[in-house]
Amino acid sequence: MTENLCNQNLRREPRNDPENRRSDLEKIHPMSHQDIDKEIAHLERVFGQISANDRIPLSYWRNRLKMLPRASLMPTQRARLERLAAALHSMEQAAQKLAVEP
Repeated sequence: MTENLCNQNLRREPRNDPENRRSDLEKIHPMSHQDIDKEIAHLERVFGQISANDRIPLSYWRNRLKMLPRASLMPTQRARLERLAAALHSMEQAAQKLAVEP
């Protein structure tokens, strides 16, 4: 019995992986299209104001993007997320350049 439980634990995927957290979250509380729209609108507002120097790291915002359920997105929502991902990528690139410069 104990061996069986141990084997089950070994097969579990890491909990800190955003993909796994997202699927767990979807099982508990699936997001409606309205919820997704609200989250995207929030991210759009925030992304217009953040920089690499902010208190909250860019990796946090990257994880917020990854937490949204891609399979249930409408085409307009998918396009909005792609724009957000591109904007975040630009901020991350700028932060890397600043980190390299003296």
